[in-house]
Amino acid sequence: MDFVLGVAGGAPLVGDLGLDAWLDEHPARGPRIHGFLAWTSRKGHTRQLTIELPTSTFTGHLIAQDTRWRLVNRLIHDDEIPVCDKTAGLLALLFAQEPGQITALTSGHAEISSSAVVLRFGKVPAQMPPPLDDYIRALHAEAMAGDTAGERWLFPGRFPGQHLSRSRLTHRLQALGVRPHMARNTALVELASELPAVVVSRLLGIHQNTADTWKRLAGQDNSYAAEIANRQ
Repeated sequence: MDFVLGVAGGAPLVGDLGLDAWLDEHPARGPRIHGFLAWTSRKGHTRQLTIELPTSTFTGHLIAQDTRWRLVNRLIHDDEIPVCDKTAGLLALLFAQEPGQITALTSGHAEISSSAVVLRFGKVPAQMPPPLDDYIRALHAEAMAGDTAGERWLFPGRFPGQHLSRSRLTHRLQALGVRPHMARNTALVELASELPAVVVSRLLGIHQNTADTWKRLAGQDNSYAAEIANRQ
């Protein structure tokens, strides 16, 4: 059965040809319906319908891989950086976590054992690699040692019972050369290029449509990697 997409103010689109014709007339609207088409395909309402998303502007919001790993290495090896900042920076660069998500983490999000440390961002817990696992152990121990009847924040703020503010963490990460938005974008594209969208969704706690979009942006041919690798 052909896919029919009703468009306000215009004729319905039927199948691939109708979609292509509509995009020719309204090229800027492609990103708006990309997630919807991913949903209809995933649910079996239509065959797979895809839209080419512009990447030239997007790749300007990514970190080149050599720069990304240089930042990771600095966070790991620079003993002058506080453990909380090391942890936050690595969560942004490796697990695509935004400052607001990081500061909202509590002791309840962490499962600590002698052999592993896992954090729950979404439905499926993510095991932390070394030495990030030890950093989280230290933050968890500090949170549990605190005398509080409220939430035990892994990133406490200046006042009892409050977590570190999003703006303050952003400022601290930027001072280390980590731009949170670009770090998140790069980590999302990297994860989406390696894992199925449903796994990314459950691991990071993002919507399935969002994961589909990042999977599409990553590209099966990894063309994004070549672009950012060539940028200085």
